[in-house]
Amino acid sequence: VAVPASARSLCAPCSWPSGEYWASLPNPVLSPPPGAALKLPRFPREATLAPAQPFEQLDFGSATAGRLAEPQHSRISFGLARAASLRGLALHIEVAFPPLAEGAAPRVSSADEGSHWPTVLLPLPQPAEVAVGDTLVVEAEARSADEQPRYSFHVWLQRAGAPSQPEALGCLCYP
Repeated sequence: VAVPASARSLCAPCSWPSGEYWASLPNPVLSPPPGAALKLPRFPREATLAPAQPFEQLDFGSATAGRLAEPQHSRISFGLARAASLRGLALHIEVAFPPLAEGAAPRVSSADEGSHWPTVLLPLPQPAEVAVGDTLVVEAEARSADEQPRYSFHVWLQRAGAPSQPEALGCLCYP
């Protein structure tokens, strides 16, 4: 039996997966419900618009275990790699285990192909058309002290070359 050494939660801006993806689900979705968080198996990586970045880190070592209940705040900037309709944030977790005798530390990610853990998709209130070079700014808060952890994400879009204030896209909460 392996006990995790640490875990982290990551998010990535995303578009909707293709129609083929929605139709392939065990319970096919004709149209995703607006505003509802979705738990999606085998979320396609091609739907992400930038590499995922961590917003929560949990270290289970004895020196830091007492701080697990403290809220974590992070500000993340995503340089968008392609033009698309930005639809929300895709959240996944990674769990790391202590190193094996050979020195390799096993890692399990819900974003890995074949994972049985779903990706959580938090849709924006309204889609936003984005271009290459735009920057998505996310201020995340993770609260693990409650029986059910709670997450909130304030999302802004800074248009490439636009000196103006970023455009507020909404606050996403889970659950």
